Amino acid sequence: MSLRSAALCIFFDFETTGLHLPFAELLEIASVARLLDVDGTWHNLDHCHQQHSSHSHQGNNIVDNSQYHHQHNKHQHNHNTQHQQHCHKHIHSQHVLRANAGWSSEFRCLLRPSKGVPKKVQRMTGITRQLVERNGLDFFEAMQRWMHSLCAAQRTAAALVEGPLELWLIG
Repeated sequence: MSLRSAALCIFFDFETTGLHLPFAELLEIASVARLLDVDGTWHNLDHCHQQHSSHSHQGNNIVDNSQYHHQHNKHQHNHNTQHQQHCHKHIHSQHVLRANAGWSSEFRCLLRPSKGVPKKVQRMTGITRQLVERNGLDFFEAMQRWMHSLCAAQRTAAALVEGPLELWLIG
């Protein structure tokens, strides 16, 4: 499988109080972010984030240009420009990854429905009235947190890939 660009895939699921839209309310939002690389391999963003942020700037081998005196000046200039671009990308990636510290590619949030959790839904999902009362958020705050998580996933994935990045929402 070969793709034209990497894709950030957000797999999401909503738990609701029922299936009839005029009466159903959201109970839970859950999502998992994964990176699909151009070569078709899948990457866990948490693992990539930890691995990438653990590398220091000393890990980059800076080329000693004195060994290339015999080469053409144009080649020297292109090499230095490429190295500067790589270092800039690395520094930008480090900044983004530090800004997303504490972020997880897995998101789960309970919401407080206005009418409670039906017994049938409690049996099917394990989401109880007590659990929702203790940990549930109102709709607006839950959506804000989910949006923050999606944006952090996008920033993290963009810092890890070269070239364009597509966003796929899969529910």
